[in-house]
Amino acid sequence: MGTTLEQQLQAFSGAQDVSDFVRAYRSFNSSHHDEMVRTFPHVHEVVKRLHDHGLVMGIVTTKIRPSTMMTLEKYDLERYMSTVITVSDVEHPKPHPEPVLSAVERLGANLETTLMIGDSPVDVQSAKAAGVQAAAVAWSLKGEQKLREYEPDYILHDMRDLYAIVGLPEE
Repeated sequence: MGTTLEQQLQAFSGAQDVSDFVRAYRSFNSSHHDEMVRTFPHVHEVVKRLHDHGLVMGIVTTKIRPSTMMTLEKYDLERYMSTVITVSDVEHPKPHPEPVLSAVERLGANLETTLMIGDSPVDVQSAKAAGVQAAAVAWSLKGEQKLREYEPDYILHDMRDLYAIVGLPEE
């Protein structure tokens, strides 16, 4: 959804103190994570191919580290990520540029050649605020049209669209 769990629960409930909701959500998520989380088509093959071609990748998320790592480990994606920046690693979560800039620094990446891929408006906002290119995924719960309002540099309709963006021929 993009924003932090606390922000989402505040928006959904109208309450300021959402600590009970957070505990309930995290308990439910921990118990039901593996049966509820699925990858989108072609994610693993694209990530593996990009890695095999020497692209350095990382994760920037507003999720906490335990749930982030559960997902990465479930789908055997953690081995392709050179850094993982979670909400716990920053003072200012997305849409602030800090999470993206932290990843860029840890990766030793160049701002001009870095691409942030996301599924929410705050992903695009954070990327743009950090001075990197932004790609939004059309399959986002927010919808392609909503993401276009934030003017990403690219819209991905399929994970394999990344090949053309980074200069790899589609296999």
